[in-house]
Amino acid sequence: MLRFLLDEHLSFAIVEIVRALRPEISVASVLDWEDGAWRGLKDPELMRAAKAEGLTLVSYDQRSIPSLLETWAASGESHAGVVFLNRRTIAQQDFSAIAKALIALWVSHGDLDWTNRLAYLKRVP
Repeated sequence: MLRFLLDEHLSFAIVEIVRALRPEISVASVLDWEDGAWRGLKDPELMRAAKAEGLTLVSYDQRSIPSLLETWAASGESHAGVVFLNRRTIAQQDFSAIAKALIALWVSHGDLDWTNRLAYLKRVP
């Protein structure tokens, strides 16, 4: 089952919108997940913590995370999935569009096993 963890560069407002529209969707932010204990951690530590909880990371970070995933794949380490966003597709401040796109992804692919799965979030009408 798809459960989202938004990285610390995504606003908590997105969590609030998703929860208001679809309370059955599990969504959290690094900003408040486990009382913010995971804020400021490096990607590998955060991804391992997310995997332990079965949370798929949502992030705009297409610079460092892809290389980390390649390294992990080569060594056999798995992750709980990553959903990438692109500023050209959905602006980082367009909280409503991000929330709607997460909901659409959950509706269409929420029942899949997200282990080692990657997705790119698309704007929905």
